[in-house]
Amino acid sequence: MAKIDIKNAYLPIIYGILDELELSGRDSRQRVKFQQEIEKQHKEYNEDRDRLVQEVALKDKDGNPVEGEPTEDGSATFKLDPSKREYMETEEKLLNNEENEIKVIDLHVMKRILEDEVNFKLKGTRAFVHSYLLDQIEKEIEKEK
Repeated sequence: MAKIDIKNAYLPIIYGILDELELSGRDSRQRVKFQQEIEKQHKEYNEDRDRLVQEVALKDKDGNPVEGEPTEDGSATFKLDPSKREYMETEEKLLNNEENEIKVIDLHVMKRILEDEVNFKLKGTRAFVHSYLLDQIEKEIEKEK
């Protein structure tokens, strides 16, 4: 079993792309195992991000973060302590760019899935992250030679 490095910020995008694929047999198993690894790392990322929010958010009288306006997708936001803005931006950038080792059952199978089974158009961030993932897989395949 091989491992590839993936940035925290890309984990949910990769999960989403893989989730849209209609696969069967060995390919489906490969995808599901890979998604399970992504889920574990993404959970850890969310826990780290929650700790960061606790550090930098304004607090109510009970010590809980003060909620801000929800984002367009309905995600919760928190009001930031203005004195901690720079710290938050720096820490969030570091957290998003942190790489995780994700296990891959078979690099060649995953590469083929990503090249041949993505039968829908990708654009913007999703296209970039798809290419990034293939680059990471190809880098590990090269190391095997």
